[in-house]
Amino acid sequence: VSQSRYALYMFFSESDAEKNIYITDLMGKIIYEKNLTVTNGFNNFTINLNEFKPGPYLLNFDKVVFKIEIK
Repeated sequence: VSQSRYALYMFFSESDAEKNIYITDLMGKIIYEKNLTVTNGFNNFTINLNEFKPGPYLLNFDKVVFKIEIK
């Protein structure tokens, strides 16, 4: 039986804005990209992890880079 896997990201924004999120492999190839409309206050978004092969990735959001590991 296949299991669905998702990551939930929550963050605070001080203003309404359009933001880009993208995930790259360690070679810099963009694997996932999404435009988000965020509002003043707390926001969240989910990413379907079933689309990714196991391994390390970099999540880039609002000029901050997070290393993530998909198992």
